[in-house]
Amino acid sequence: LRTPLTLILSPLQELLQTEKFTPDIQEKLELMHGSATSLSTLMNQLLYVQKIEAGMVELYVSETDIIRLLTKVTAAFKPIDQMKQIEYVLENDFECMYLWVDAGKIESAVTNLLSNAFKYTPSNCCITVSVNKQEIDGQEFCLLSVTDTGEGIQPELRERVFESFITGNVNPSFSTKVGIGLRIVKHTMDLHHGQVILESEPGKGSTFTLYLPFGKEHFRENNYEFIQSDPDDDRIW
Repeated sequence: LRTPLTLILSPLQELLQTEKFTPDIQEKLELMHGSATSLSTLMNQLLYVQKIEAGMVELYVSETDIIRLLTKVTAAFKPIDQMKQIEYVLENDFECMYLWVDAGKIESAVTNLLSNAFKYTPSNCCITVSVNKQEIDGQEFCLLSVTDTGEGIQPELRERVFESFITGNVNPSFSTKVGIGLRIVKHTMDLHHGQVILESEPGKGSTFTLYLPFGKEHFRENNYEFIQSDPDDDRIW
């Protein structure tokens, strides 16, 4: 499945990097490249959901600065907040916070939450990303929250929103709705022995909070591979 898309994306990328075109042709090529990239991302997510259902997803766990990771992910959405005129805020009082996680999968989970927030939050509204700590039954957790003041989620959908291909009636302001991003988020939190909690009110917005436990005692050595921490490692596993 990936081969035809690769054969489209590779020459397009080479053309955009090496050739000069008129503005009109350049715009069309960039649109083609962007659409092909979106299709490639969607296909990768669909294949990933298949791996989830088959129990084939593995974790590569390392001690990761979650603040650095979150700053990187949130920065990638800055062009969209300017385009949509959305107030976009990162609330964080920590210089650093180290957790044992699969950095690539946590980055993907936060990206999915932010992508949904920007899809369903109208212009002149607000999206807030926040970081906190909380102790529950003697276990300390890092709380990563994405809050929007968008349309909110209807009560009948809240119980099923983390299932594959479940979507509501609200159409996103950009991109498409497929209903697999939150399934990936939920599975990622299950693998990390954490939780994702949804709070939502129709007409007022939604908050998705990831609960990630500190320490690594909750990981079993035979199911997870521990890798050397590397602050400059940007791999997506």
